[in-house]
Amino acid sequence: MGVDSSRQPPRRRGGPTLPMNAEARTLSHAIGAALRAGKAVRVSETQVALPAAAFFDRWPACRNAVQPRDDAPAGSTYVAAWKRDHAKGWRLRSPATSPDGLVGPFLGRGGCLEPYFHDGDFSYTDPRIAPEHGDFVALMWSPGFFERLVRTSADEFIRETGRSPSGFAVKRLLRVGREWCLATVGPRGTTATVPLAGNARLLGVVTYVERGGRAALPVLPASMIRLDRVWNTEVIAPNAVTDPVVSSTGIGTIGGPAGSYDSTIRTASLANTTGSVITVQVEVSIQNVGVSWDTAPPATRRVYYTYSSSSSGSGSADMLNPAPEVLGDVPASATAVIQVPLLNGDTLTVNLKGNVAHTDDVFLFWSAATVRMVGLQR
Repeated sequence: MGVDSSRQPPRRRGGPTLPMNAEARTLSHAIGAALRAGKAVRVSETQVALPAAAFFDRWPACRNAVQPRDDAPAGSTYVAAWKRDHAKGWRLRSPATSPDGLVGPFLGRGGCLEPYFHDGDFSYTDPRIAPEHGDFVALMWSPGFFERLVRTSADEFIRETGRSPSGFAVKRLLRVGREWCLATVGPRGTTATVPLAGNARLLGVVTYVERGGRAALPVLPASMIRLDRVWNTEVIAPNAVTDPVVSSTGIGTIGGPAGSYDSTIRTASLANTTGSVITVQVEVSIQNVGVSWDTAPPATRRVYYTYSSSSSGSGSADMLNPAPEVLGDVPASATAVIQVPLLNGDTLTVNLKGNVAHTDDVFLFWSAATVRMVGLQR
């Protein structure tokens, strides 16, 4: 999908936008006029750099936008059909609740990202997020690639959108083997890819998409996002002898291409410095858990917790096993409360963890997760 970074959504008049760039617009019009007249077009590096200069002046954070890791684990060499995960309730990996503080808007043109993006969508990016397999990303084409794009695809782009191609676009990032690729919909629903190296520079991960004045892409519903209740130790633990320890997080996900993922969602530690033996009350909770996969159900999809200390040893227990499917089931929540004895001078550590394993892409989502701990008088 080509994008116009000079546009803004009607409902956000006065919001942060990239100023109109006369040089870039003149270049685009000149390319279109030449192509429609059947003339050869050559785009110099200086010309292509014109919109880039204006873009980086407006959004300096994108000069240092995080790029994907060269040493990332190798992905599958099989590139699945374009819509492979959309029907299963695909989610943005790091959704923002609003476009405030993000880079954009980018006005999307064309249907090459359907059904995820539609023509006319406004997308916003965060250049601070490390791009991962499956993310949609904003990018700036290299001068050489943009010249090839103009030569080979400009006529089709003009017919489809009424506009000439620009040096910016939004594509999907895939890890194919040991190569990062930019993907779009290909003929008959296939996935067409272009190597990232040498062809483009990423400007950020798409974290918010606006369509018709509201969030467009399927993110976790607002009903799944809540502020955690205040953990009132005077009510829950009137005999508390330590300050409470609370470790919380909001929306998150673990997973990726085929493989096994065992990750810590939240961790908390409490040290006993009271001078006597205490009991530590632990509450571990996670809300609205769901798992997304492509083919058969994953071999492993669970949420569990572990605890360890010198005085009480170590242990673990499942909270959700198996965790429900994102699309087919109702998201599940779970809470576990345990009490663990702790000697003076010892420390108790509790981890809330997620574990998924599959022969294809698999992701585990949640809307909020918390580990709470407080020492009680024995």
